[in-house]
Amino acid sequence: MSDDVLITPASRKVEFFDNGGNIDGKIELDSNGNLNITSTGSIAIGDITQDIHVGDGTQAVDLVFDFTSSIYSVANQDLTIGKGSLGGNDVTIDGAGAVLLSLAGTEQARLTSTGLGIGTTSPSTDLHVAQPGGTSTHYT
Repeated sequence: MSDDVLITPASRKVEFFDNGGNIDGKIELDSNGNLNITSTGSIAIGDITQDIHVGDGTQAVDLVFDFTSSIYSVANQDLTIGKGSLGGNDVTIDGAGAVLLSLAGTEQARLTSTGLGIGTTSPSTDLHVAQPGGTSTHYT
């Protein structure tokens, strides 16, 4: 086979073959009803102008990846990144200039190459805590 697609309803899968006849992609519904999509390359979903909504199979949407590079939870659900109970799984948040932590749309803290700022958008030391009224405490 060369660049062929094999659809086998009895096994509930669609297989995609490369020029050498090797499977390089598969869409499969397993015996537990799980939909598995595998590929030897990238798996792209959606495009740059559409949001991707992930749900539980009902009309409810649990998670949205929007085309403006936001990931958020809907339906009054918390968004958890990482799973500490699995052990050894670090969560890395990598910003080009800074990592911002916001609450209800208001920035609360900012991590830059200079330090961590709480209550300030431009920390000047390792830990810069700005208090209401304009006073600041600097820690190095």
